[in-house]
Amino acid sequence: MKEGKINIPNTNFGLNSDSSPKTDKIKDKSNTINIKSKIIDNKNSQQMGKPKSNLKDNKTQEKMGHTKNQFEDIKKTKMNYEGTKNNFMNDLNNSNPNINNNKQLDKRGSFPNNSEKSYTYSDGEEKKIKGIFGFKNNKIFNNCFMNSSLQNLFCCKEFTKLIHSVKDEDLKPLSKEIKHLIDQINKGETLLDPTNIKDILSEEEEKYKYNQQSDANEFITIFLNRLLKELNGKGEYNQPKIPADILEKKAFKKLEERFFLKNKSFLLNMFYGRLKREYRCENGHICTIKFNNFSTLILPEPEESNYIIDLLNLYQREKKIDGKIFCQECQKESSYSIKTKIYNIPEYFILCLEKEMIYNSTGIKYPKILETKDFINDIDEKYSLFSLIIYFGDRKVGHYTAKCKKNNNWYNISDSYYKIIEQKDINDKNAIILFYEKI
Repeated sequence: MKEGKINIPNTNFGLNSDSSPKTDKIKDKSNTINIKSKIIDNKNSQQMGKPKSNLKDNKTQEKMGHTKNQFEDIKKTKMNYEGTKNNFMNDLNNSNPNINNNKQLDKRGSFPNNSEKSYTYSDGEEKKIKGIFGFKNNKIFNNCFMNSSLQNLFCCKEFTKLIHSVKDEDLKPLSKEIKHLIDQINKGETLLDPTNIKDILSEEEEKYKYNQQSDANEFITIFLNRLLKELNGKGEYNQPKIPADILEKKAFKKLEERFFLKNKSFLLNMFYGRLKREYRCENGHICTIKFNNFSTLILPEPEESNYIIDLLNLYQREKKIDGKIFCQECQKESSYSIKTKIYNIPEYFILCLEKEMIYNSTGIKYPKILETKDFINDIDEKYSLFSLIIYFGDRKVGHYTAKCKKNNNWYNISDSYYKIIEQKDINDKNAIILFYEKI
């Protein structure tokens, strides 16, 4: 068995501090992995997360992407780089011991010059695996939230296929950059630079101008909404069945006119579904109905069961609301509740969890095949799990990675590092976003 040398991706977890290299050794039964990683070591401070001495005021810190309060919050989390690194490495090293498939990285955390050789097998044979790639995190820091999200989105085969089919003259900045990255993947590039995507989104999203950690779920929503604007009029949009009930039909058409008919694109059927919400008075009368669109569904915290089917049913449970609503049948104001129903699901069903569900519990249980009849009475469709976003840390500080199915194999991917894993290893208590596709 050959030894593999890897570098933990350059991640400073929201801290702007000096780093110094340190070498550790992790031993397992099959081989020894030398790990060179950057450890936070501020010479001017013994406290974790204290800003460098040249950060004299909040204005300077904001330019670096952090405020004084953010530094204080980071210190209070009591979670350091080493702890997260060890969690991540323990997870990565659970794959097949008969395959030495650790991708070698150089000292900068990127692929070496001979990166066309992707994996080293135990018999010494080296192969390049088409479609397997990493994203740089060495030019712009704290972009693991973006790298893991892009890995999952680029696993949506129909999405990349249709983006690539759009004529160059019909593309705008973001869609043009995505097509450029797809071209690089098709040419066999194994290390991609997502800097331009962040720069493009920062034109409308101030937070992406700075090197600060952001939320993966929020990034996916912003990314898809920007793409939807750029690709308006590109591709077909198939409208679902219009409801027969008069009140429901009226609400449905309002959403169509407000959102779907304004943004006709192949992206609508791929990523956007509908929620129906019934507003009921204290006597159970339906006072009004509203429809809303969604691209990602944020699930509630578990009450009894942490199984994802139960969370989807909990999401649709009737909930009492503080306030009053006027009921036509009762002819008076009344306290009310809202009953939510998932009306239709797009081709790619993206389910998200709050970060508290990761570090306050043992995570959630999720099936490889999701059957809609288990949480929607009148829809009988099946969805297959094909990628996940994993989160190590808490609400303030952490690191995002991805687990993706490519070429019928599963891979654990962290920025520019990737490794093949067994199917049993896709069950992860740190899974925070799940990607399902209709089958």
